[in-house]
Amino acid sequence: MNTIIQLIAKTHKGLVREGNEDNFIVTENISNPDWILPKEDYKNPPQGSVLAVADGMGGLNAGEVASKAAVEAIKEYFSKLPSASGNETKILSLIKNAVLQAHRSVLKTAGKDPQLQDMGTTLIVGWVIDEKIYISWSGDSRCYYFRKPEGLQQLSKDHSYVQTLVDEGKITADQAFYHPQSNIVLQSLGDNERPPVPDTAMLPLVTGDIILLCSDGLNGMLTNPEIETIIRDNQDDLRLCCDKLVDAANEAGGGDNITVVLAKVIQGQSPSTNDKPQRFDGTKKRRKFRRLLFTLAALLLLAVSFTVYSMWHCCTPPTPKGPVIHQEPKAQEQKPHTPKPPKPAPAKPIDSLKAGDPAKDTIRLHVEKDSTHKLH
Repeated sequence: MNTIIQLIAKTHKGLVREGNEDNFIVTENISNPDWILPKEDYKNPPQGSVLAVADGMGGLNAGEVASKAAVEAIKEYFSKLPSASGNETKILSLIKNAVLQAHRSVLKTAGKDPQLQDMGTTLIVGWVIDEKIYISWSGDSRCYYFRKPEGLQQLSKDHSYVQTLVDEGKITADQAFYHPQSNIVLQSLGDNERPPVPDTAMLPLVTGDIILLCSDGLNGMLTNPEIETIIRDNQDDLRLCCDKLVDAANEAGGGDNITVVLAKVIQGQSPSTNDKPQRFDGTKKRRKFRRLLFTLAALLLLAVSFTVYSMWHCCTPPTPKGPVIHQEPKAQEQKPHTPKPPKPAPAKPIDSLKAGDPAKDTIRLHVEKDSTHKLH
C-alpha cells in the first residue's frame, strides 16, 4: 500500500525575541534537488520524504546560523543516500548518522568565525519510508503523534535536566512543564566537548495519524492536553490546525520562537497490534557499553595483579616470622673420665699355689667337700 501524506509547516519568532533562531526543512522526495513545502497531498516515494526542525542557541545571530547549518546538512546527507527500503536496522542507523553529520557541520561552520564558537542547536528529524516514520533527535525539540482513540502521544524524549528529574521520580511530567530550569538541555549539536548521542524511534503509520514536529516555543507555552485539544478540534483542516497551534503559543506569551511541522497520513496502514511505537535509547546503550568496558578493565586489572603476585610469591624465598638467631653448634659434652678397675690377676693353678696360701686352701676345701659328696 502506498502512503499518502499531507504536509504543512510554519515558523514564527514569537512575541519576545527580536529574531527567529528556529529553522525547518521538508521535502516530499529526498531525490528532488529542491526541498520545498509541497502544495498538495503526495504519494510517499520509495526513497521516502523528510521533515526536520532545529532550534538554535548562541549569542548575536549564532543560533540562527547553527540551526540553518543543521537543516542544510540534513538536506545534503539525504540527497546522497542510496535506497534503504525494507531494512529497518539500516534506516535507524542512517537517520542517526544524519544527526551526527549535522553536528559536524555545525562545528565546521563555527570554526570559520570566532564569534560563532559557542553556537549550538537542537535537531529532530523524521523520515517517512515503508509506511513508517523513523525519527532521531538531539536536544528538546519534540515529535508527537495524534491517533484515535489514544489522543496525543509524545514519541521523542527530551534530553533535558527536567526530564532526568521525571525519570528519577523526583517530579511529575506536569511539574516539569512549570519547572524554572526547563530550558536546560543536556545535549545538542555543536558542543565539541560533549558530542551528541542521538536517540531514535519508529512508528508504523495508520490512516488518520497526525505527526507533529516542533521547537520548545510551542510545547514550552502549551501543555500537552492543550496541544491535543487544538489538534483534535482541527484535524480535518491541517493548515488551520497549524495556524491555531502557533497562535495559541503566542497568546500564552510567545516567549520563544515557534516552529510547527504537521504531517497527516491520508492513506496508511489499518490499525493493528503491530502499530505501536518503538523507542531506542542511544544514551542507555552508551552507558551499558561504558559499564561493560569498566567491568572488563576491572577484570583485566585483577588478572594482572594476581599474575604479578603469583610470580613474586614463587620467586621470593619466604620471609621468617620474627627475628633470626644464629647459634653456634654445641660442642659435644665430654663425660668425666672414670678409670677402669684393674683386671683381676688370672687364677693360679692349684698345684702352683704354695702351702699356706689362702687361695689354695680355699680351693682345696671345696674339692674335698665335693669328693666327700661323691663317696656317699
